[in-house]
Amino acid sequence: MIFGDNVELVRDNVHPSDVSSETRYVGLEHMAKSALHLIGVGTANEVVSTKQRFRRNDILFGKLGVSSRKIVRPDFDGICSTDIWVIRPRSSIDANFLFYWCASWSFVNNLSVSSDGTIMPRAKWDVASIQSVPDCSLIEQKAIGDILKAMDDKAEINRNVVSNLTSIAEQTFNSWFVEFDPVQRNWLRPPPPKKEFRDCVSERIYRVDLR
Repeated sequence: MIFGDNVELVRDNVHPSDVSSETRYVGLEHMAKSALHLIGVGTANEVVSTKQRFRRNDILFGKLGVSSRKIVRPDFDGICSTDIWVIRPRSSIDANFLFYWCASWSFVNNLSVSSDGTIMPRAKWDVASIQSVPDCSLIEQKAIGDILKAMDDKAEINRNVVSNLTSIAEQTFNSWFVEFDPVQRNWLRPPPPKKEFRDCVSERIYRVDLR
C-alpha cells in the first residue's frame, strides 16, 4: 500500500481570531519528543498567526525537525501549528495501525534524510506520500493497531501514576524539610494540663490497688 493513497493531508487554515478563544491549540512545544503524547496544550487566544484545524483522532505529525519524532493523536478538536501535518486516515486503513506506522522509525528516518533545510529541516510531503505501508488486510491492521493502542494506554496510566507519586513525594518533602510543618504543629499544640501532686499520688495508689 502507498501511504498517500490511504490518507488525506488536511489543509484547513484558520486565523485564531475566527475560532473560540478557548479552542485548544497544539504546537510543537506541546508534543513530547519521541514519546507519542502531549505534554501540554494551549488555547487560541495565546496565538496570533494562521493555524490549521484538526479533528479528534487526526494524526498530528511534526514536519519541522522530524527526527524529534513528534507525533500525537489528540482526543479533541482544535487548531495546530502550520509546522505540523494534519493527517486523516481514509476508510481503507485502520486509524490505530496508521498512527503507529507513522511513528515507526523507518518512516521517520526516511523523511529525516530527505528533509529540506540545514538549521530547521522540514519533511517533504511528496516524499512521505510515496512511502510503502505494510500490505496487511484491514482485519490484521485492526488486530495490530488494537494491541499497540492497549500497550500505549497502559503506558499512559503508568505515566500518570508515576506523576502522581512524584507530586506526593515532592509535597511531603517540602512539608517536612522546607516548611517544617510537623515542628510547627508541635509548637502550636497546647501543652497537656498540669496535674497536681496529690492527683499523681491518687492515680498511683489507684493503679496499685487494681493490681
